[in-house]
Amino acid sequence: MKQQSKILITIIISIVIVLSVVQVTVSNSLSTTGITLSKIEQETSLYKQENALLREKYLLYGSFTQIASKAAALGFIEGRSQVVVGNIVPIAAAP
Repeated sequence: MKQQSKILITIIISIVIVLSVVQVTVSNSLSTTGITLSKIEQETSLYKQENALLREKYLLYGSFTQIASKAAALGFIEGRSQVVVGNIVPIAAAP
């Protein structure tokens, strides 16, 4: 009976030691994963801000007034001529 109780106590102590080592390993892994996750979240926030600024610049440079002012600075002038078609020709002729 004493031999069985010594084996049982040895097994229980071994299980406790193994589970403690597993807990320390998992805790360490989770802590480093949390640090990595926070760095990725900061980078994502930075890219979102940069994307918003680029979107604003795109809208600014794509606006008609901006394009018109750049064209005027380059020497382009707005044409005011109109094209008028005198005779209306039917597209399909009747048979």
